[in-house]
Amino acid sequence: MVMEKRCYKCKLQKSIEEFHKSKSNPRGYRGECKKCSRIITAEYFRKHPEAAKKGDLKYRLTHKFGLTLNEYNNIGDLYNWRCFICKIPQSECSTNLAVDHDHSDGRIRGLLCRRCNHGLGFFKDDVSLLNEAVKYLQYENAGYKGLYGGLTMQDIHTKKKLKNSQKILDHMNSEELAANLFRATQTDAKIQRENIRGQGNASLAHYEVGQRVRNTITALGGTMPENLPAMEGIGKAKTRLKKEEGKRLKGKK
Repeated sequence: MVMEKRCYKCKLQKSIEEFHKSKSNPRGYRGECKKCSRIITAEYFRKHPEAAKKGDLKYRLTHKFGLTLNEYNNIGDLYNWRCFICKIPQSECSTNLAVDHDHSDGRIRGLLCRRCNHGLGFFKDDVSLLNEAVKYLQYENAGYKGLYGGLTMQDIHTKKKLKNSQKILDHMNSEELAANLFRATQTDAKIQRENIRGQGNASLAHYEVGQRVRNTITALGGTMPENLPAMEGIGKAKTRLKKEEGKRLKGKK
């Protein structure tokens, strides 16, 4: 015989399997059915969004990392609630600082912002890959400094008034992009041709080629790349073109 129970919320008689078990209830089951329980929970969290955020965080901390909310808060307080890598404060993050742990032994390493946490994940915690990424950025930065009169990637990003999420290359016009592509390809060719070895020598090659491209632009009377206006991103350009095409088609009707 299938046991049944009446939900106090919807007043329907349902199978006992439609109710959550409860240690605090003398009868062993919650008073409301599972469906009504979801509705009640959703309504509560809708009215108390901060409680929903904390409740979810507490659940994840306990079940995934074996941490209590107090232990998590203690770690955050120790480092003034900043990402351990980029130092961005919790107040400027869209989500709670993530718990970073060693996937091999589960050891807690610190709290990271979403970007830094995902970044380590994409590199699979491989130090050798991260070192290669650092070398790549150093080489590329040296090339930018040569072409942009000593400006670093961050300097260019600031001068062009780009947002943190926007990439420099995505906002170059054809003239600036061509100069950078020429710089990059000629640097690679120089390194291969002259069998350049070592991080310092490679960075110097990137800088020298960038500087020569800059000198050529000067000799031709061109505009320095840092003074060229930033273009709209590819995504925005596609959206704009779609809207213009839509308006054009409507105009034909």
